[in-house]
This record gives sequence, structure tokens and C-alpha cells, in this order.
Amino acid sequence: MAGGGAATATFAAALTSGASERFRPGRGKPEVVERLERAMSSGDADKVAACFAVDFTVVTPLHPSRGFTGNAQVRKNWAGIFALVPDHKGRLLRWSRGADGSIWTEWSMTGTTVAGAPYRAGGPAILTVEHGVIAAARFYLDQVGE
Repeated sequence: MAGGGAATATFAAALTSGASERFRPGRGKPEVVERLERAMSSGDADKVAACFAVDFTVVTPLHPSRGFTGNAQVRKNWAGIFALVPDHKGRLLRWSRGADGSIWTEWSMTGTTVAGAPYRAGGPAILTVEHGVIAAARFYLDQVGE
């Protein structure tokens, strides 16, 4: 994320502020985040979509036209990702719970495309969780450039 600016600064502040919960490897991850992390490495778009509410809404500030509503679109997007990157691995790097209950996350995604090229993406996502699924998100994730 070139010049991550305000989003990166805000994320860093959330991670270092007096947040009540912080990432510790192997402990304390919110359950839905743990399920999402496993699902992103499963090759199964249905498992990814199951982590999101039926009426899930995403805002993508870096690419406003990519925002959408509905976990059916989540399923479609991840089916495309898994078709392009069959060995896709998603890894949660860190997380923090915001004062408003939101879950601030940072992700790393890697794999090899069907054409044999390395695939790398990542960045922060701010999640709103309701009833054990992700109801809304602000995604700042993007492919990693050279």
C-alpha cells in the first residue's frame, strides 16, 4: 500500500493504544477471525462466505467501485481467487479490538497463480461482527506491488 497514510496511522494507533484486547499468537483471536483465516487457506469459497452475514456490506476506500453488499458476492470473489491462486494462504498478522467493538485486522495472503507467478496481497481490514459473522467491513487490502 503505497503511502498508506491515514489508514496505516490509524491502524498502528489502534494496535498500540490502550485497546482491551491485542493479538497474541495462538490465543484470544476472535472466533470469526480464526474461522476466516482457516477458510482463506481452504480453497473453499463457501467456507469463506459462511464467515459473512447474508447482507454483509463492504466499503473499499482504495477502490470505491469495488464495494458491494451480500455474502453471495463474497463467495463469487473467493471462487475467483481460489481459481487463480489454488494454493492461496491467508494469514492474520495482528488484530486489535477498537473502542466501538470493531475488530482491526492486518492480513498477508500468498500463493502461486495457475500461470506459475507468485501472488502476494495484504493490508488492513476493519470488521464489524454481529451474531458471530462479519456484518460489515472496510477493506484496505490490495495486491503487493514490486
